[in-house]
Formats: sequence, structure tokens, C-alpha cells
Amino acid sequence: MKIGIFGAGAVGGFLGAKLAETGQDVHFIARDNQMKAMRLNGLTVKSEAFGNTYLAHPQVTDKPEEIGVCDVVFLTVKLYDSDEAIKMMKPLIGAGTVVVSFQNGLTAAEPLMKAFGSDMILGGVAYTISFIETPGIIHQVGRWRRFVIGRFAPGATAHGEAMEENAPQLRAEAIKDVILEAGLEAAVSDNIWEEIRLSGAVVGNGRVSAASVGRNSGRSRHQGDVGGRHHGGHPRFFRQGCEAGADAEGQHHADVHGDAAGNGYVDAL
Repeated sequence: MKIGIFGAGAVGGFLGAKLAETGQDVHFIARDNQMKAMRLNGLTVKSEAFGNTYLAHPQVTDKPEEIGVCDVVFLTVKLYDSDEAIKMMKPLIGAGTVVVSFQNGLTAAEPLMKAFGSDMILGGVAYTISFIETPGIIHQVGRWRRFVIGRFAPGATAHGEAMEENAPQLRAEAIKDVILEAGLEAAVSDNIWEEIRLSGAVVGNGRVSAASVGRNSGRSRHQGDVGGRHHGGHPRFFRQGCEAGADAEGQHHADVHGDAAGNGYVDAL
């Protein structure tokens, strides 16, 4: 599967690295220091729970036209970067492309639907704890590695109704299988609106400041993505929340409640 990762930050870099490790044709769209570091030193994902991943020569560019049409594009940029990202990603989009938005907020999909049509757009919630340690190095913490995707349009299910071969929800099933093959957890939701709403309602909405990361964790002053991309919390709570929920299968919402996890978006595209 040809996969575009639009935003090689904490979530996009982690997901893309794991997919590339299993042989998927992954292309990263990054910028500035992140792109330079990935080209010079490769992409490293540190993970005590799942082992380290190193891509010596990741396919990375800041020019989507160099990549061409993809089967799926994961959008993981900051919400306020969406308009620019949508303009830039057009060379990645073909008749059968599916765009999966791993961005926070119930309105994240609206500009995507306006640009490309609702049939091409899937929503997503990323339950993972990761942050950019330094450009080119992503640190994934704990055992959260679940990605939930699904169609925004009501009544679209992968079972029990006739759908075209490339219909979004059927494509969601194929994307889920690819994520599972990468050693991650994945599920297709029949009601992604509810999944997004609940993740936001339970763990809140906010951001981890770059200053707090540097001050409280002793790491580089970068931002990270944590716990369903919803809720701001201090990095010193990352491990606490992770350890609290590491062995509780299926308890992601409960375990990331309060300050146990946070979302700070990505510094680099």
C-alpha cells in the first residue's frame, strides 16, 4: 500500500515508521529541521514497550508532487495548519485515495470534505503517547498504540450492506489490517463521530507546552501527541498514565482521564 504521512511528527512519525518497517511504501511529508534530520540521520522511534525502530533512509520530502497519488494519506498536522496542508496534499489525491484525519476536534474533517468530498474522508483517533525528543528522533512511551478509524457519513458499515469496492469504510478495513500487521492495535468504528467526541469529552482538550517538556522531563523542548490527541498534560504524567493503563486491555478512555495523558500536537510537520 502506498501511504502518505502528512506530518512526520510525534504521531505521524511513529505510525509511519512502524508501517514502513513492515514493508509498506511510506512517504513522509515534513519540513524544516524534521525533514533535514530525517534525510541526514534517518528516522528513529524509541520505545521501551515495543522495541526501537530505525529507518536509515526514509522517503521524506516537503514537496508532495514528488510523491504522487497515494492509496491512503494520514493527516497528522496541527489543526490550524489544515488549510495549508490541504492545498499541498492535492498531488497525493487520486480517485481511489482515502484521507484519514488524526486531528483533534469535531470540525477537523470539514475542510477536508469541502476540498475532496465526504466519500474520501475517514476520521481517526490515535491512542498513543509519543513526543519528538529531537528532530529525527521520536520517543514512544508506554503500551498505548491503538488507532481507531471510521467514516463520518452515517450508516456506513463494513458489514451487511452492499458497497463499492473502494468505498471508504471497506478501505478502512484494509487500512486497519495494514496497521495491525505493523504490530499496532487498530479498529474500525461505525460511529467515528462518537469516538472522537468521547475521546475529547473524557480526556479534555489542550496542549503540552514546549517549555514544560523541557523543564519537567529533562528532554528537548518539543511537543508530543498523547492519549487520543486530546487533553494537555505534563510530560511527567506520561509514564504514570501509561503504567496505570498498560495492562488494562480496552480501558483507554478511563486510563487517560485527568492528567494521566496529554496532547500537544507536533512541532514539525
